[in-house]
Amino acid sequence: MALNWTPEVIVEIIVGIIVIIAVILVYIEPKTKKTKSLFYIRLGMLFMSLFFIIDSISILFLNELICRIYALMLFPSTIFFIIGINYIIKETFNSIALILTFSLGILYSFLAFQPNSVNIVKESGFLTTNMTGLFEIIGDSFQILLGVVIIYWGLKTLLNTPFLIKKDAYIFFMGIIILSPITLTIYIFYYLDPIYILFADISAGLGTFVFIIAIMREPKLLYILPFTIHRIIVNTEKVIHCTIMIGLNQLLMKRYLLDF
Repeated sequence: MALNWTPEVIVEIIVGIIVIIAVILVYIEPKTKKTKSLFYIRLGMLFMSLFFIIDSISILFLNELICRIYALMLFPSTIFFIIGINYIIKETFNSIALILTFSLGILYSFLAFQPNSVNIVKESGFLTTNMTGLFEIIGDSFQILLGVVIIYWGLKTLLNTPFLIKKDAYIFFMGIIILSPITLTIYIFYYLDPIYILFADISAGLGTFVFIIAIMREPKLLYILPFTIHRIIVNTEKVIHCTIMIGLNQLLMKRYLLDF
């Protein structure tokens, strides 16, 4: 069986590997390894890498079943990215974007295995596998929704970052810009000329790598509060309890020293 090697296959394999490398780097970095929000973002990146790699395999073998599987990787990738960003912004996973993603995901999963949801077409002189109809529209909606959430997070982080780590915040925001609005803009041109999908894939991989490097350089970017604190509430009962315990410990220590 002859393999369908195309420029898109090669580019997507490279981009998938780049994203996997970014996931591994974040995992082995001690300063970011146990961060809860980054754990979910890391999962989102893992499914993003599978999205690229499985798509390249579906094109390589011109297999419609594999194409359906690759398309489904968008659903968990979007879910985990949104959960991670929600934890950073408001320390909870709930949001309207997450509810909308789940709702669309149910329909998306159903459509994935319906007849004519994918087909084999010729683009820019090469055979490729493609989503079609409502299945493709929902897939594009996931990418747009995720892009909006990511750019919102990036902008809020940049605006609220303290001066001391502003340089890393600019690097972080540059990666966000490449990953979100630039990639989505290039992807729009794909409908005019399929060759633009190559540039959109490269942009997505580059943007992901840049913002991950910024987080590894300065993990505090994951703890920037995207709002102004107007008041701090102190639990006085716990403060009093801690003060009493410290006082008793000091008293016992003095008595022990005197007895000694």
